[in-house]
Amino acid sequence: MYVVGVDLAAKPGNPAGFAVWREGEIVCWSESSDDERVLEVCRKAELVVFDAPLTESDRPFRRRDEIFRRYAPVLPLTFPGMRELSRRARSLVRRLELEVYETYPRAAERFIRLHGNPVDEHSRDAAICCAVGLAVLEGEAHVFGEPPKAALPKRELSVSVRALTAPPDV
Repeated sequence: MYVVGVDLAAKPGNPAGFAVWREGEIVCWSESSDDERVLEVCRKAELVVFDAPLTESDRPFRRRDEIFRRYAPVLPLTFPGMRELSRRARSLVRRLELEVYETYPRAAERFIRLHGNPVDEHSRDAAICCAVGLAVLEGEAHVFGEPPKAALPKRELSVSVRALTAPPDV
């Protein structure tokens, strides 16, 4: 099983977080990455979960945001940075030919216990995204919204995390 979590940056070159489920643990790291690097990390995955809005809306909040807001505050899509992040994420998803989900780590972290210390906030959020992906594959996630769908764990999950100080070969 190869699951990837991505804490995407709105602008290529800004720090992004990545996490991959390997051999019973989540391996996570941060790096500045362009679109090609994001695609390279994701291409072999069975499933990818992004911390980024994967659908657009003219309203500040989508239906899925209302669900996320039950657990944590959410920035509105009317913020310029959120619009930019959403555009980049949607462009990447169109280039991936695999199962993709959206989650919001501030909401999902209420259900996820990470054992280990991610390098920074970006790798931590990516590890949470990866754990949500595991929950989806195990049938332990609430999946909602129009494709690409959003997900949150149904119950508390506990996962081991190992931080890398340098990006791995994928």
